[in-house]
Amino acid sequence: MVQIKRKNTGDVLFEMEGLSLEGAKLVGVNLRGADLRGMSLKGANLRTAVLYNADLEGADLSGAFLDGADLTDARLNGANLTEAHLGEANLVAAELNDANLQGASLSGASLIDADLNRANLNGATAIRSTLIRVRLAGATLHGAYLSYATLTGADLTGADLGGINLTGADLTGADLTDANLTEAYLTRSGMSYAILGNANMSRAHLDGADLNDALYNAQTKWPDGFNPAGTGAIQVDSA
Repeated sequence: MVQIKRKNTGDVLFEMEGLSLEGAKLVGVNLRGADLRGMSLKGANLRTAVLYNADLEGADLSGAFLDGADLTDARLNGANLTEAHLGEANLVAAELNDANLQGASLSGASLIDADLNRANLNGATAIRSTLIRVRLAGATLHGAYLSYATLTGADLTGADLGGINLTGADLTGADLTDANLTEAYLTRSGMSYAILGNANMSRAHLDGADLNDALYNAQTKWPDGFNPAGTGAIQVDSA
């Protein structure tokens, strides 16, 4: 018998036969405030489940189905979400610091005010996702797909965005200081008021990008032949 308990009181929230929750069918189950630290939910079906304020620190959710799940305020620091399905999931104010989301699907998900510092999102897909004020400092998003995502006010300082697809994305006011944007696709993206100090945009695709009032410095690297003069971007001593 496997039991899931509430993290603050120890009350049993859910129990099921078996020795493991791997591959378990938990569609729509209410696990609000559950203690799932370090547990293996590999391949589990948690579609539309309520995991509000749940503690999943260090949990294994690789290949899990969390489409439409409510993970508001959930703690997923260091969790394994490799190839997890999080389409349309609610991850507002969730903590995913140092989490592994390589190859995960987050299209349409809401990650407003979420913490993903140092997270691995290499090859992840988050098309049309909402990442307003998301914190992705030091995160790796190499080859990720975030076309038409909303990243206004996002913290991407020191992030590895090499080869990322941000076509049509809104990066208004985002902080990209020291970020690696080598070969990134920024076609028709909105980058007004973005901070680009020391950012590396070598071989990036900037066709139609809005750089009005974006800040850059002498160390900012642009694609060969690209002249930021006339784009509305502003050079400052330190950006």
